Amino acid sequence: RITTVIGEKSIMRGDFVYEEGLKIDGFVQGTIEFGTDDGMCIVSKTATVEGNIQGPRALILGTIEGDLMITGTLVVAPSATITGNVQY
Repeated sequence: RITTVIGEKSIMRGDFVYEEGLKIDGFVQGTIEFGTDDGMCIVSKTATVEGNIQGPRALILGTIEGDLMITGTLVVAPSATITGNVQY
């Protein structure tokens, strides 16, 4: 369940915790923890995340510069670029 969308022209800096899922289309610099209840993180082709991402499920289409710690299903598309450790 996705309840938060970070728009394509958005820039967010800081550490974020979401109880459910989120979709990132813009730029995020900081740690993202999601799905404390349940959720999925979608990092779209237009998105860049500079920081760690932690949660139950993720679909990565864009750029991640940090570590991914996914406790369930992780899908990495051919368009994705990940610089960091991946744990799933």
